[in-house]
Amino acid sequence: MGVGASAAHPRDRIASEGRLGPGPPPPGATTVRFFVLGDIGHPGAGRARVATAMSRLQQAWQSGGELPASFVVSTGDQVYGPATGEAFDRLEAEVLCHLRLPWLACL
Repeated sequence: MGVGASAAHPRDRIASEGRLGPGPPPPGATTVRFFVLGDIGHPGAGRARVATAMSRLQQAWQSGGELPASFVVSTGDQVYGPATGEAFDRLEAEVLCHLRLPWLACL
């Protein structure tokens, strides 16, 4: 390679070949789609916006004939501060009720 020349990043090559992003699985593959999120412990509008975005994405997949998500993995920090009933009630109201899927919580 000459001065100033650079090799394309593999990500760019894969994207140009259409192999990056959503698409059908390879023939014979078993596909599972799910959400993963973490650090959702701060209550408020931001947490609710994330849940609404997840719900809209799920609806778009379904209406587009794509495989919807089957479950949600929460990687921790669902509640910051005291883990009271009130904190979990707020988590349910702001997040869990927006996406009616099984939630698997990692602690």
